[in-house]
Amino acid sequence: MDHPRSGEEELVVATRPIPQPEISGLAIASLVLGILSFLGGITAIPAVVCGHLSLSCIKKAAGTIGGRGMAIAGLVLGYVFTGVFAVFFTALLVGIALPVFNARHERVQAWNSLSQAKRIGSACISYALDHQDNFPPSLDDLFPRYLTDRAILISPVCKDKRTPSYEYFPGMKYPEDPPDRVLLRDTCVSSNGFRAEVYVYGGGRLVPTR
Repeated sequence: MDHPRSGEEELVVATRPIPQPEISGLAIASLVLGILSFLGGITAIPAVVCGHLSLSCIKKAAGTIGGRGMAIAGLVLGYVFTGVFAVFFTALLVGIALPVFNARHERVQAWNSLSQAKRIGSACISYALDHQDNFPPSLDDLFPRYLTDRAILISPVCKDKRTPSYEYFPGMKYPEDPPDRVLLRDTCVSSNGFRAEVYVYGGGRLVPTR
């Protein structure tokens, strides 16, 4: 049988302090690491990891562990700076890779121009062999017997894709003229300063213009 409590005992019970939940160390770590992300972003990912682990522990503890607000703040800061760092790193990679890609593309275009010029030069030699060693009066005379597609007269280097871009020097004979004399050349120059030249003997090379 329970005895009724006196007023003094009830006062003692009523004023007994309620124990406060222990603050999660992971929550504190998440918040600190998130704040430190301002200094460089390296601690952003650890802040996210600690934040998630802290929230999981707080949920399982059922009120005996606190610090949920700190964990959420650390998560937010961690995710924000992770995103900022990802954008910065992507922009940095693009800034490094784009000039390299453009330079490689220009080299490929220059070599394609030389390849086309050599094909035109070979057609000129074929014409000369059929016309008493005389090269054609103009490149138009190569069509359609020696060349079929007029697009070959437009250099891959040139921005203008409507106007023929190879300069031809008529009036020579094959193989009487000096073999290293320029037969035709690309009037367009690649961004790295090269253009294609083809000589009377049929060979060619990329010539620096600066």
